[in-house]
Amino acid sequence: FGSPDAGAGGGGKVSKDQKTLLPLTVHQLLSAGQDEPDAPTFKVDGCDLHQVKIVGQVLEIVETATMRAYKVDDGTGVLSCRVFVEQDETEYAQERRSYCQKGSYVRVVGQMREYQGQRHLSVHDMRVVKDGNEITHHLLEVIWVHCQNTKGRMQKPGAVGGMGMGMGNMMGGFNQKMMGGGG
Repeated sequence: FGSPDAGAGGGGKVSKDQKTLLPLTVHQLLSAGQDEPDAPTFKVDGCDLHQVKIVGQVLEIVETATMRAYKVDDGTGVLSCRVFVEQDETEYAQERRSYCQKGSYVRVVGQMREYQGQRHLSVHDMRVVKDGNEITHHLLEVIWVHCQNTKGRMQKPGAVGGMGMGMGNMMGGFNQKMMGGGG
């Protein structure tokens, strides 16, 4: 599963943001903004989208001579995921593709694109989800990344000024009063 865009890059140095794989929901992708109406990049939570990952169920597959379009539903929306057909596709790639059938859950990695007013993912990799925990993990990862990008880095529990320290002090004071000690 690859696309013609997968190897593009002009040979220059790629920034860290362009290497980042963002786990997102379809709703986030469909709601993504742009700095300018015809800008090539989309933004979610203030971050440019380069590589994104979604997990969802295949609702429909449409094949043409040049591509396969998978309609994927993750529970927040439906998005077309386009895989461009390669003439020299390996047996391994054909076998992997054969598992991505209607009704199966898939993990899709690609780049957000817009063509004729319709948003879609240009797929770099697609594989079947073999363990239901991957769906839950993906959704938790989406929440974590959203919080990191909108609220900043979270402190570890027990860090100075963190929730762990405050809860410990509150409980300590509570225990002292219950036991008849302290002010």
